[in-house]
Amino acid sequence: MNRLKLIIVDDEMLIRKLIRMKLEEIKLDIDIIGEYGDSKSAMEAVKELKPDIILSDICMPGEDGISFSEACLNIYPDTRIIIITGFNDFEYARRSIKAGVSDYIMKPVQNDELKDAICHVMDEITDKKKQDEEKKILRAELEESIPVLQSYYLNNLISSDEPDEENYLKLRELGIDTDNESSEIRLGLLAMRESAQNPELPMQAEREVRNFFISEDRIYTVRDNWGRIIIISDNRGFPIEQCISMLSELIKEKYGCHIMSGCSDRYGDFREVRKAYLEVLQNLMKHHAQKRKDRDETEDSMMSSDLMTVIKNIRKSLDEGNAEKARYLAVSIAEETKEAISEHILPGRIRVFIKELCRELNVDINTLRRYADIRNYQSREELKWWLNDVLTDLMVNRESNDSQIGILKKAVEYINDNIADPNLNQNDLSGRFNLSSSHFGRLMKQHIGRTYSEVISDIRLCIMTDLIHNSDLKDRDIGLRIGIDDPHYLSIWFKKVTGYTVSEYRKKF
Repeated sequence: MNRLKLIIVDDEMLIRKLIRMKLEEIKLDIDIIGEYGDSKSAMEAVKELKPDIILSDICMPGEDGISFSEACLNIYPDTRIIIITGFNDFEYARRSIKAGVSDYIMKPVQNDELKDAICHVMDEITDKKKQDEEKKILRAELEESIPVLQSYYLNNLISSDEPDEENYLKLRELGIDTDNESSEIRLGLLAMRESAQNPELPMQAEREVRNFFISEDRIYTVRDNWGRIIIISDNRGFPIEQCISMLSELIKEKYGCHIMSGCSDRYGDFREVRKAYLEVLQNLMKHHAQKRKDRDETEDSMMSSDLMTVIKNIRKSLDEGNAEKARYLAVSIAEETKEAISEHILPGRIRVFIKELCRELNVDINTLRRYADIRNYQSREELKWWLNDVLTDLMVNRESNDSQIGILKKAVEYINDNIADPNLNQNDLSGRFNLSSSHFGRLMKQHIGRTYSEVISDIRLCIMTDLIHNSDLKDRDIGLRIGIDDPHYLSIWFKKVTGYTVSEYRKKF
């Protein structure tokens, strides 16, 4: 703790100097910051310096020591005042106690008495400051815990058909008036798809929502048992639909995530929060089902006879051991001319193509590691990059009695699992399967239609572009995740495989 500050007030200069000398003799943990000969100048110093302890004579010109003490304590009640008096009079003692003086000692001042009085008030000040600090910490903890407790009891309202009365009582104790007859309850909901690249997304989105409503009265944020963000408004006329729409766009833009949102109708009070919650969920499920139906109908319409012909030819090429031709046929889907297919519907067409190709080759679409990443890409260039990576997974997971396909499947799995290793190379990988590097390279070309370097480059490119789209990682950190620990080489490699610098890609896509 900082050293305590003390001033001396006495109209006799020699007495002031004597008291200073005695204080310096007894060596207490205090700083003497001033001496004053009258109550007026002392009061000005008290306002400016805010001492912890005042030693004051009782008899001074003008205002006496007791009146001065009363004035000080009215302004600074935590100040400790010790009166020094030459009068052993009960009336002085009574007035001192009434004024709030901590102690008084008789002249001539004795060292022991002075030390005891000073030590006593120092202990009082220390205890008071400690108590104040503990109260401050307790208040801060309580203020921090209020939103948590509110969320807990509000969650009970949305998750329980019949919350008990104790729940409403606790909410009232936490500052939420659940019995307000003029309430108008509306509920908003935000649901995000979790991201493996950004596991902190739900917490980040919740902070965005809380900050958005931080200055609004009677707006409460809570997460339901499935991590969806629920906004409860008890603010009549509050534009919650517009706010939810703005938040959806903000979170989608800032974090690049898929998000669903909705709002309930108006309800009477907090006892109908559960109804509002179920209404929003039901509306979202209906909307999601309709979107899925519309997408399926769109995909069905995209599944034209020309795509089926390409798929049959891919199957034939693979059966003949010509994976290069099969890959060429598949990638040509992304290279269709703008006159044939607009870029707007190309991602949907490719998605349908991959699904049908999986059916044709009897491949579980869930084995395609980065199939879902197609949502990141819209341009023909990006879709071509993505296709090359997904086709590798598809080719090594296809139904086949050829043991060499099994070896390549394990090799591709190993590359994906160890892509962050900068020492990953074809010689070591082929050695794991007791194959020469050249024989291993021929197998990849025959059954995958890509060289080892092309396969590892495809994987790195898809991971890097996904991280660019869906994380705040810097280029160097992304490089470490894909086994390229030299930032200069990362720039050269990215430019070589995409035709863009990383900065150009970030701006364009």
